[in-house]
Amino acid sequence: MDPVIILQMILAGVAGAVIYTIIGVAPGTDETAVLAPVTLALILAGLSPYAVLAFFISAITAKKLTDSIPVAVAGIPGGVMAAPMVEPAMVLKSHGLSHQSIKKMASGSVIGTIISIPVSILLAIFIMPVADVIVGYEGSSSFSVQCFSHC
Repeated sequence: MDPVIILQMILAGVAGAVIYTIIGVAPGTDETAVLAPVTLALILAGLSPYAVLAFFISAITAKKLTDSIPVAVAGIPGGVMAAPMVEPAMVLKSHGLSHQSIKKMASGSVIGTIISIPVSILLAIFIMPVADVIVGYEGSSSFSVQCFSHC
């Protein structure tokens, strides 16, 4: 692999982690609203797809690790997936155990990340053989029906 692409991947990964660690702490910052525009900007800027993937994975990991903090501290979800944690976090907060809820939520995020990244890569490997069929129906309104009728 080209050293320039590796450098882009490292810089994009570090930038994604730093930026979205800060953004994740802010209450109400949903993943779609804050991650999609920046990822699209990187793609339109012509960054290597490998670097964009490194940015996205590090950004979403940092965001998911930190979006539980506003829930534990103020009861305001950091994103849609943090909303179910509001009630239990408020119970723990009323007992003075906000630090425990932050630890538990962050641990759950780490476990989810450790499982989800390898699984998504495995799914991508399994989908690669039918990539030509899928690309042939790009933009089609009945994509799934047409795609699976050929498979």
